[in-house]
This record gives sequence, structure tokens and C-alpha cells, in this order.
Amino acid sequence: MSHLPCGNFKRSYSEDEGIFPTKFLKVATIVFFGLLIGLPWLLSDYLVYLAILILIAVVGALGMNIITGYAGQISLGHGAFIGVGAYTCGILATKAGMPFWVTLPAAGVMAAIAGVIFGLPSLRLKGLYLAMATLAAQLFLADYLFIRLDWLTGGAAAMLVDRPDIFGFQLSDDRHFYYLALFIIVAAVFFTINLFRTKTGRAFVAIRDRDLAAGLIGINLFRYKLIAFAISSFYAGVAGALMAYFWTVISPEAFGLTVSIQYLAMIIVGGLGSVRGSVFGAIFIILLPQVAKSLIQVLASIVPPAIPIGNIFPALELVLFGLVIILFLILEPEGLNRMWRNLRASITLWPFPY
Repeated sequence: MSHLPCGNFKRSYSEDEGIFPTKFLKVATIVFFGLLIGLPWLLSDYLVYLAILILIAVVGALGMNIITGYAGQISLGHGAFIGVGAYTCGILATKAGMPFWVTLPAAGVMAAIAGVIFGLPSLRLKGLYLAMATLAAQLFLADYLFIRLDWLTGGAAAMLVDRPDIFGFQLSDDRHFYYLALFIIVAAVFFTINLFRTKTGRAFVAIRDRDLAAGLIGINLFRYKLIAFAISSFYAGVAGALMAYFWTVISPEAFGLTVSIQYLAMIIVGGLGSVRGSVFGAIFIILLPQVAKSLIQVLASIVPPAIPIGNIFPALELVLFGLVIILFLILEPEGLNRMWRNLRASITLWPFPY
């Protein structure tokens, strides 16, 4: 196969660190993006809606993977930081009349500031203790602040946001909004890939692998942990702004602890410390409720009508959610990304066993 050269022919550092090491990967990437561009015109309205949810979830999952998968800092406040981005976007758009080009980056910046503030304990806390500290951020922001500041956020009554105009295009059509989300996810993916080719990204990985050794070789632990929280929260804020514009309704319950657990599940299922794993995990977790719904429909066609099988849908969704996480932790801790790599290696090496 000409696209899989035998041996290492890299003659410079830039070639060794190239994102597309072969022509085949370059062509495959171009074809893949071409398919993504034409995808919304091939799908139904509901499938386009799901595709947009997946794109938004990928942005949030990338942020979660940066702080947990790459930097090794467990965070249970991701849902609250998404909420900070959503409310910042909503407040600037509705009360200040700011355009999309201002509200989106402002949402990321405000979420990053919140992430840095609640990431301050990361210098002294690790593991479960750090998770409890970020859980405090989740409870304070999502369960208290978003509700109590009703004069600013609308409280439990929610806040309404209109979809923006971009270059004269009104994004009321989901297919137009799909391209906005696609553009942002492409930028987020390429930024994340390149982040871990830099000094900062390598410092994150060193802290994750062994923070004591990282400190001994001169890495400023406090500085890089806060940078990791800032970048992760910025991604969360951008995802929150996209959610606000897409749903056009912002309410506190949309950013509860369940959301943080869902994003943690995305990177566990997809693969910790992997950009590709963030994408796989977001697709899997967003589509999981659809699988549960299909199972309910199949069961409803089998069991007698007297049995209210439809009432077990919420319970079945939670059971599948928990079961999937347990199975991945036991059977494949490296997630779907590892399964993809194994599949690709088996195809490449076939019919040879090694």
C-alpha cells in the first residue's frame, strides 16, 4: 500500500511532528471534510439536529480532555463552566445587543476566568480532593448563582436568546447553524492537536504522568495547572455559547451535575488524552439515548400493550449510561480510540499476524 511507507523517512523535526505524515492522510482528510460539508443536505431535519448536538459536545469534550486526559486534573465543574459561557453569551446578546463575534469569545473568556478561580486549589489538591473542589464550583454556580441572580440570568424562568446573523445569513435554519458549529469544531480540533506539540502541552502531559518529577525538572506546576483550567474552561464557555444560540433558551437545570458527568463519560468512553477519543466519545454519548429509545420501541412491539413499557425509558437510559462506563473501564480503559487503532492496525497488517 503506497500510503503506508515502510521505514522511517523523516529527515527533520518538522516532518516528524507533521499532522499529515502521508499523502493518503491528506487526501483522506480532504474527502472527509467534503463529506461533512455536504452532510446536512443528505440528512433529515432531526438527524441534522443530532449532528449539531454532537458538534457542540465535541467542543466541550475537547476541553474536558485537556484538563483531565492531558493535564491529569479531575474536574466535576465542567457543566457549570459551560453554563457560565451560555449565560455570558445570553446577557451580552440580549441586554447589551452585542454581535456574535463579541459574545462567543467573551463567553470563552468569562468561563476561563471562572475556571482559573476555581482551579486555584489545584496546587495543593489532587485526585478525589480536587474533584470535590471542582464539585463545589459546580454546585455554587449552577445550583445557586444562576438561580439567585434572577435579575441578570432570568433565574428559574430561563433566558431567551435569538440566533445571530453572520454575514447576512440568519441562522434560524439548523443547516446554516450546522456550518457555524462545524467551523468552530475544526478550529478547536486543530488548536488542540497543535497545543500538544508545544512546550505548554508537553508540560501538561508531564504534570499528568508525574507532577513531582515535572516540578523537579523546572516546570511551574501552579502556572501550568491554571493554564490547563483556563484553556479547558474556555472550550466549555464556547460550547455554552453555541448551546445558547442553538437552543435559544438558557435555564439553570441545563448545566447541572449530570452534564459534568456526561462530559466525563465522553472522554472515558472515547479515550483519555486523545483528540480523536473526544470526538468518538461525544458521538457515542449523544447517540446513546437514541439507542435506548430504539430499544424501547422494539420492546413495545413485543410485550403486551397492557404493560407500560414506555415508562421505563428514563431508567433504561441511565442503566445503559452506567453500564457503558463500567464496561469500558473494565474491558477497554483506553476507550474507543484504542479500539479504532487496533482495528486500523489489523486492516493494515492483514493477512500477517505481526
